[in-house]
Amino acid sequence: MIKYDRKYKLQLEKNPRAYGDPVPTDPAAFATIELPYTLEFTISRGAMSAANTASFTVYNLSQKTREQVFFDQFNMDQYKSAKLWAGYGDSLSLVFNGNIQQSWSHKPSGSNNVLTEIQAREGAFQIANGYTTQQFNGSQSYDEVLKRLCLDMPFMDTPIVSKRDNKPVRSCALSGNTWKLIETYSNGDATIDNNRIVIVKEYECIGSTALLINAETGLLGSPYRANKTLEFTTLFTPQLEIGMAVRIESQINPQLNGFYKVVGFTHNGTISSAVAGDATTTAQLWLGMQTLTWASSGKPVDPGKTA
Repeated sequence: MIKYDRKYKLQLEKNPRAYGDPVPTDPAAFATIELPYTLEFTISRGAMSAANTASFTVYNLSQKTREQVFFDQFNMDQYKSAKLWAGYGDSLSLVFNGNIQQSWSHKPSGSNNVLTEIQAREGAFQIANGYTTQQFNGSQSYDEVLKRLCLDMPFMDTPIVSKRDNKPVRSCALSGNTWKLIETYSNGDATIDNNRIVIVKEYECIGSTALLINAETGLLGSPYRANKTLEFTTLFTPQLEIGMAVRIESQINPQLNGFYKVVGFTHNGTISSAVAGDATTTAQLWLGMQTLTWASSGKPVDPGKTA
């Protein structure tokens, strides 16, 4: 597997929008940053009821671009999207999809570089601003109710909701913060990842194939137990998603080999055509006693289906 020729595309929305505004589709509405500009990044994503975070530092953007991407941290009622695609060669994966919390530029003392610092979060705006007023007549199942609630979360992509309890929800009227209602009716199984709500049980995996993790695909060292999770570090692996299945193959700790569900990871590194820099991924895997199944079908994760 190719693990060189790192590339990226960072897309930042120029003009802020408010709750209820349409999502822009014109490419001119975004500032797109790519090589040869040097990018340093740290991205943390996890399967929990909290917002994912990203930190980007871009070197020596033009004055015009710096002004376009500026955003004040106190504009909490405004939304500017931030998306990062990264990978190797022409194969780029979406590794972050959220909104800018603050963006500013500065020139450090004694440096020849102008740095643009961007702090972003994923889901924070939607969690704060989503509001629901809906009635249910008692004929809807839990997954149907959850799908309708997800529609009240602003600026979100299509959710993933696995089959829940077939028992219909009692007739009711729901009013209040949408995310709190989603947490209640999903029994805490909801998370936000890559700008979509994912509601699956702790033993269910999204997708249909497991990602192979071994020395040939970039595994650094060996996986190890860390409290209630299994952890490993690899060369930058942009394909990882929260809730996906991975297959661990370790020569050092073969007793840990098998299929696991991804519950968290951090990407950290540099992508540059001017300076050398590392890029790694450290991931946490679920150590449960139940057999992993695919959320889409309910069938056990197939050992024969590995990407």
